[in-house]
Amino acid sequence: MFPTEFAACDTAETLIRVEAAHARQRRSELDLILLALHYARLHPAATHGYGLPGGERTRVYGGDGCPEVAEFAPAEYGAVTGVSPGAAARFIGQCLALAFRFPLTAAHRA
Repeated sequence: MFPTEFAACDTAETLIRVEAAHARQRRSELDLILLALHYARLHPAATHGYGLPGGERTRVYGGDGCPEVAEFAPAEYGAVTGVSPGAAARFIGQCLALAFRFPLTAAHRA
């Protein structure tokens, strides 16, 4: 088994730690969503190399009503988060959809 600093905790102390860990996890997940949105804003519609063979194009991740994002941006995001470019594009798209297509849901993030 894995050694832990809470092995001696009783049930109540364990549940207090579970609650705190869950709150940290939720905050981390929210941070990842907000950071993905910020990252997408930092990579607006492509202008450099646009239209050239092999050049970066613009994509709309997240569907109608979402802003355009530089096509290659998710690859870098995915490399940092340890997921494929496709998975990163889907995550960024979901974050953009939440913010731009479901703003009332996004506003209720507490």
